[in-house]
Amino acid sequence: MGAASCISGSNHISGDGTPVDAMIQAAWQADHFHLDWRTKVPAQTYRYAATVPKGRESELLPALQDAIERNFGFRMHWEDQERDALVLSRLPTAHLNSESSEPLFVFMRGKITLKKQTVAKLVEALPNSMQKPVVDETGLSGLYDFELEYRDDGPATLLDGLKKKYGLILTPAKRTIKMLVIESK
Repeated sequence: MGAASCISGSNHISGDGTPVDAMIQAAWQADHFHLDWRTKVPAQTYRYAATVPKGRESELLPALQDAIERNFGFRMHWEDQERDALVLSRLPTAHLNSESSEPLFVFMRGKITLKKQTVAKLVEALPNSMQKPVVDETGLSGLYDFELEYRDDGPATLLDGLKKKYGLILTPAKRTIKMLVIESK
């Protein structure tokens, strides 16, 4: 996959050698597991850039969304669908805290490190390792620190870390998931 660049709050986003599905994920802030393709996915990769004037940063992603829809002949909309998912819940022994002073989110080289982050942010990181959407049903709303390991050969290490270190478990279930539907115009 090619490179993409966007700093939160920026007025510019760009990518080079980027597949269409990755552009869509960036523009709609969705992961692969929340896309419902009802049309053919273009196989090529692309170079793209979108810029809005300073002070209008909130218009950046809508501008990129519009460009993607027009250039590829897509019609996109969000739709609630019942899907197989993993539900994150907590055991009575759950122990979560945050001792960090600065927020941090790093996902690389077999480690997920979150400092002073919500459980919702953890849930955003889990679908890549679990290969399914993840739904937060912990009821936790504070800021927490997480240090988890994952391996490419399966989710056992990650599941074990969630349970032993934090008292969190993932359980397969059907849930209503917000999906981005991609259709031809």
